[in-house]
Amino acid sequence: MFDRKQAQPRFWKALLVTMVFTIPLALFARAIVRMTDLVWFALTIAFTLVVAGTIHSRTINDWRAGDTMHLRTFEKRTSVGKNIKIRRR
Repeated sequence: MFDRKQAQPRFWKALLVTMVFTIPLALFARAIVRMTDLVWFALTIAFTLVVAGTIHSRTINDWRAGDTMHLRTFEKRTSVGKNIKIRRR
């Protein structure tokens, strides 16, 4: 009846996950292609922010995630209490 607002995904979590995968790839690519450090730093930051923004926007707009984010509330509403007899026809 008085449900809380659904939890929304946080941008910093998407950014953290993206950084874990992006930084090693950027270091590996830096060993192959020669550019200045400032260019690699700028490209890595830009790529990380773009990917994190994409992940964040997709998780916010995912209509399927709304069904599972409040699964506990849904189960409380639809469950049958203990010692309840359901008559069958």
